[in-house]
Formats: sequence, structure tokens, C-alpha cells
Amino acid sequence: MKKTFLYLLAFTLVYSNCFSQKNAAKEQTKEATQKFDHFAFIDAREIYKELINKGNRSATLLMKLGDSYYYNNDLTNALEWYSELITKYSGNDYESEYLFRYAHTLRSMKLYQKSEEIMETYYKRKGIRTNKRQNLNKVLNRKNKSIIFDDFKYNSIFSDYAPRLCSNTNSLLFVSSRDTIASRVHEWNNQPYSNLYEIEEKNIHKIEGVVNSKYHESTAVYTSNKDTLYFTRNNYYKRKKKKSNDGIIKLKLYRASSKNGGHLNHIEELPFNNDNYSVAHPYLSSDGKKLFFSSDMPGGFGMSDLYVVDIKADGKFGKVTNLGEKINTSGRETFPSLDSNNNLYFASDGHLGLGGLDIFLSKQNKEGLYSTVFNLGSPINTTYDDFSFIYNTYNKTGYFASNRNGGMGSDDIYKFHKSGKSSLNCSNYIKGTIFSSNKQHKISNAKLTLYHNDEAIETIFSDKNGHYKFEIDCFEKYFVRIERKGFLSSQIVVDNSKNYIEDIFLKRGSLLTRINVKYGDDLKNKLQLEKIYFEYNKYTIQKESKIELKKIILFLNKFPNSNIKIQAHTDSRGTFTYNKKLSLKRAKSVQHYIVNAGIAKNRIQIHGFGESRPVINCNDYCSKEDHQKNRRCEFILF
Repeated sequence: MKKTFLYLLAFTLVYSNCFSQKNAAKEQTKEATQKFDHFAFIDAREIYKELINKGNRSATLLMKLGDSYYYNNDLTNALEWYSELITKYSGNDYESEYLFRYAHTLRSMKLYQKSEEIMETYYKRKGIRTNKRQNLNKVLNRKNKSIIFDDFKYNSIFSDYAPRLCSNTNSLLFVSSRDTIASRVHEWNNQPYSNLYEIEEKNIHKIEGVVNSKYHESTAVYTSNKDTLYFTRNNYYKRKKKKSNDGIIKLKLYRASSKNGGHLNHIEELPFNNDNYSVAHPYLSSDGKKLFFSSDMPGGFGMSDLYVVDIKADGKFGKVTNLGEKINTSGRETFPSLDSNNNLYFASDGHLGLGGLDIFLSKQNKEGLYSTVFNLGSPINTTYDDFSFIYNTYNKTGYFASNRNGGMGSDDIYKFHKSGKSSLNCSNYIKGTIFSSNKQHKISNAKLTLYHNDEAIETIFSDKNGHYKFEIDCFEKYFVRIERKGFLSSQIVVDNSKNYIEDIFLKRGSLLTRINVKYGDDLKNKLQLEKIYFEYNKYTIQKESKIELKKIILFLNKFPNSNIKIQAHTDSRGTFTYNKKLSLKRAKSVQHYIVNAGIAKNRIQIHGFGESRPVINCNDYCSKEDHQKNRRCEFILF
């Protein structure tokens, strides 16, 4: 893709030419850097290559040469120079962003494991937590067989991207550099400047009015009645171009409107633009009251983030809000769009993907927030750049752009439709019936909470027949917690690759009312907890156990004068000394989790007994199940 990254779409006007016969290599480097800094990458690259051939392989030169390919999306050649940079020089010689770019190029060549290793180094250098990243194999193996590609006859030999369906019409708005004016070729990629086009009744025409200029116009979206257009353009307004402090023409958002059904001749700049950063790729909510966009404005999480702003009844704007770290990463998030269910689609190279930009989906929760991110998988995503996705939920038809092999130009638009009844993100379900433990009664109005990655994402109640149902994504792991007054709470764990049916049986009792406890009691027994288990040779708390620990936390909050001893144990494998240390680590891990939930640390003692107090004293004849029972935690009141 030639024009998707925000900072790649910022362009320059003036180049400096400063040659000297005294020191040719120095002046060549200076000239190449000047061209590079103004995004004239094709010219700069030839000078860098000449310097390389003369034996100059400095870290700076390797970075610049790699970037000259990377920014033109030639990731294969970029990989060569980034690889030499990372292997030849230490981390002090280059910024951490070069690790990110190197990992990006590795993914494009399907070197996923190496890419993940480099990304882990990148995250450590940036101080980014990675414990909630998706499993790589799940993403690589995710294939949506119900996606069927349709013929799209309107691509050119140039770049075509950013399709947008026009409401209440059959027309399609898109961006293209099919401009035939040869003098308007840009030095960055030898492509013409892009304009906005529309397909109506199988005919293509440029958007009429004054929207298209002599500079780049990019992603745009109409309001429902087509009397207003939000669009992206270089910083060119009222026939004046403006540059940032570093001499770059950034991207800005504009609003074009018509009067009395005429052409779009009235243009205004949106108030949250800035000469020193880019704001681009608008998309409107179905009611026209929210505008989503991408920007590299200060204060974000990465190279470009997604934002939303309210559009008021008088046309003015509210406060710009970042969509948060669940959506935005240290990489690039860009090209947002929404479907009729307010599902958010966007392109990213920061979330785990197949390579280049991948397309992701995030569903809106009941609070109106976006959190869990889902990779759409193949065939939508490839090792190339896949972006500017839109989807019509009514006829299950969509469009997106990609620079994958087999297209006509540098970027091409692809059309598809979705067969079958499942949702685009490969949706399965968990469903069943809730019974009393003796199976004599079906339990209505039980509260069921669905958890994903330790986050509560949905709450429902069983119906009058005890039935419940959750829609869930394929290949993800979930927990469901069940609560009902007069019954002990319970939970189920689902690691699904198909629809999952689970009947639930609740025991009568009460968790924290009229509970009879005394010093020396184990809360695990009193609160009827599932055992807190650990995997062999590990002290990380398993996700299933975190649900049980929340019951401990609830007890400690309800009874603030109570204190507990956490007693951790191991199985008999390993040496006595090693097991002692491991059990103490397990106790500390549990203590840390409880303290992080707001319980004072001085209310919790920890003890590690190693293998000295087994539940099953089987010595060298323990089964796998016996060993697991011995790896446990106890919570003793004192």
C-alpha cells in the first residue's frame, strides 16, 4: 500500500540541492537525507545505494535505506537492510521503532516466530505489557471459509482504495491516483496525486465541485443525504498550502457541503486539525452524530491512533476522544469504519496479524465502548497490506483494499459477500439450561457474566425456562460466572472452536450470608471454592483460578477485620529446596493479585511449604491427577 500510513501521506514541496566537490560522500549523504526527510524516497534510495557500494554501511545509512523501501511498501528489500542493522549494531545505535519495522517486514515474509521474538524485544524496550496478546497460532490458522470474492471491474493500473458506500444510493465513493496528468506525478512513489471518485450506475466520475485539488485527496464519507462530505486532504485550504515546523505538508480533515442540492463548493477545515500532525480517514456513525478518524496527534499510544468526536446539532464538534489502549497500540491504527450494528473495523499493524496492515473488528459493549479486538483472518487478511474495510450487514456485502499479488495496480479494491448465517468474525455460541443440582427445577433469572481475557464483556439473565445464550468469537477462551440468590455461584470454562452447549447445575446455599467461620478455617472449603491450581513448574495464576480468587477478595472486603494466611504447595517432582522456593513464589503471586484488588498487604501472610504437606502422599507413584491435587493453595483465617 502506497498511501495508507498517516505520516507516509505527508508530503513536501521544496528540495535542497547542496553539492560540493571537496567531500563527495558527505555531500551525497546530506543530499539523500534532505530528500528522505521530505519523503522523496525514490531519489534518496539511489544515493544511499551508491554510498553502500562505496563501503559506507553505517547504522544511519542502513536505517535510511531500509526506510526508503519500507515507506514505499517494498518490505522484502526493507527486510534486507533492517536485518543488517539489527544484527550488526547494538540497540543503542537505533531507535526502538526499527525493531517494530523489522518485525513488520519479517511478518510479511511469513517469518512469524522470528517476528514475535523481535516484537517482544521491542515491547521490553518500550515498557509495554504483552500478557494479553493473542496466541499467534490462532491468528495464523484463522480462515473464514464463508467469505466469497466477487468481481470488481473498476480498478486501474494505479492506486485504488478507501471504498465507501453512499447511503440510500447504489453508488460507491473511492480514492484513486488514476489521474492522467503526467506532470502531477509525485517524487515519493512516482504515482499521480490521488482524487475522489464515485461509481454511479457503472460509470466512474470525479467528485464534482471544488473538493478535488492539485494535491492529494484521500478517504472520504458522505452524510446520509449526500449534502455533506467529510474528506482527507493535504494541508491545502483556500488556495494556500501550509507546512509543519519540520517542513512537511500534513494531512487534514475537511467538510464540504452543497447548497440547494448543488455541487460540493463550500469547504471548511475541521477545528481539531493542526499544521504539525496529521488528521485523516473519517467515518460517520449511522446517525451522523459521531465522527471517527485516525491521527498521529500528541498524547496517543503509537504511530497513529483512532479517535472519535461528537458532532453537535449545530454542526460544531465536541471533545476529541482517543478510543483507548484496547484498540490503539504502539503501531498504526487507521481507516476506521462502522457497520449498522456499530461494530468497529480498522486496519492495524500493531495488533497481532499476518503481516503488513491487517483488518480487525471490535464490538461495542453495553457502555458504548470498544475493547476486545478480533483479527478477521484470511482470506480478508494476507501478508500484504489490507485496509479501508467496509461491510453492509443487510446484504452481507463488503469492500476493502489491498496491495496483495494478483491486482491491477499498487492498491486494488476487492469486493466480497458473506455466505451462511454466522457473523463476519466467525461467531459461535455458548448456550444451555440452568438447573438446581438435583435437576428438579430450572432456574430463571440467574445472572451470567461472560469473561474474556479477565474482562467482563457481557451480562445476561436466564429466562423463565432457565435458558441462556452468549454469542462468542471462534478460537477464543471464555469463562462464564453464574450467580443466583439462594444458590452457590459457579462457573464454566469454554475454549471453543465450534458451538458449545453446557447445562449448569447450581447447589443451594449462600456465599457470604450467615456463613459460620472461625480462626484456622480454610476459606477454600468455607466458600466452596474450586481449587487454586498451578501448572507444573510454574507460579503464574491460571485464568480459571482468578475467578475463585475474586470470592476471597469479596470475603475480605465484606469482613475488613479478617486476615488470611496463603499456604502454597507443590507436587513431589523436583528437589526439596527448589519446591520450597517455587511454592513461596506461588504464594507471592496470589498475594500480589489480591493486593492489586485493593486489599491491604498487611492482612495477608504467605507461606511456601513445597512438597512437605501433600494431600495425596503417593511419593514416586503419583499419577498426573495426584500431582495436580498436590499443587494447590489454601487460605487460612487467623
